[in-house]
Amino acid sequence: MIEAYFDDSGKESDHTHRFVVLAGYMAAEGLPWNRFYQAWRHLLLRHGLPHIHMKDILGIAQAKGWDIPKLNEVLREFIAAIKDAQLIGFGVAVDANEWRALSKERRKRFGDAQEFCCSRILRRIVDRLNEAGFPEEQISITFDRDWEFARRRLTLIEEISKRAPQIRRNLAQLSFADSEHFYPLQAADLLAWETRRELAHRIEGERGTARWAELMTALPYGELDYAAGEYWNKEWIDRDLPNIEAEHEAARAAALAAKTAKVSA
Repeated sequence: MIEAYFDDSGKESDHTHRFVVLAGYMAAEGLPWNRFYQAWRHLLLRHGLPHIHMKDILGIAQAKGWDIPKLNEVLREFIAAIKDAQLIGFGVAVDANEWRALSKERRKRFGDAQEFCCSRILRRIVDRLNEAGFPEEQISITFDRDWEFARRRLTLIEEISKRAPQIRRNLAQLSFADSEHFYPLQAADLLAWETRRELAHRIEGERGTARWAELMTALPYGELDYAAGEYWNKEWIDRDLPNIEAEHEAARAAALAAKTAKVSA
C-alpha cells in the first residue's frame, strides 16, 4: 500500500488569498512512515508543542517566548524529519485571480480552484506510480478534515473514478482526518503553507524564504522532485487546460461507448 496525505492552504472564496494550494507527501507504508512518525513525535515532545499547524505556530512561539530565529530553528528540525524519511512531495497551486476569470462553462467543468487542485493531485499520483512501474499499486489517500472541502471532494473523486479506470483500481482507501492526531497531515500543512508563501513572494518579485529552500532540499531530488507539483498561472491555463478538456471529452466518449456496448450485448 502507498500512503499519501494532503492539506490545503488558501481558499478561492477568500479573496485575500491570491493562491490556492493543495500539497503533501507520499511514501510506501512501513519503514518511511515509521521513521517519520517517531521523529515527528519526538520533536513535538522535545519542544513542548501540541502540533505543527502554520496558522497557529507564530502564536504558539510567542507564548513560549521564542523569537523568529528560534522558531525557524525548530521548524528546520521538523523539515529534517521529512528529509530523513525521504517522503515524496506533491503539490498543485492555482492563481485564484486567473481561475475566477474562467468562463462559466469551464468553471462548471472543472469546479473551483480547490476541486481542480484535487483532480490534478490524483493525476500526479497516478503518473508517479506509472513512472515507477507500479501501475497496479494500491493507494490510501488522506485529506485534512475540512468539512467544506470533504463533502465536495467525495463527489469529485467519485466522478473522476467513473472516467479514469486506473484511479478506480488504485484508490483502495479515501479518508479525512484531524491533523492534530495525524503527523503526516502536519507535514502536508507545512508544505502547503510554505508553497503558497513562496508564490506570494515570487509574484512580488521578492526572494523566497529559507524554509522554502530547506523544504525543497528535504525532497530526495530537491526542487526537481517537486516536479510532482504544478503551478496553474495564466500561462499554464492557456497552454494546458485545452489539453485536459480534450482528455475529459475523450474519456467521456469512451465511457459512453463502453456503456452502450454493454447494453447492446
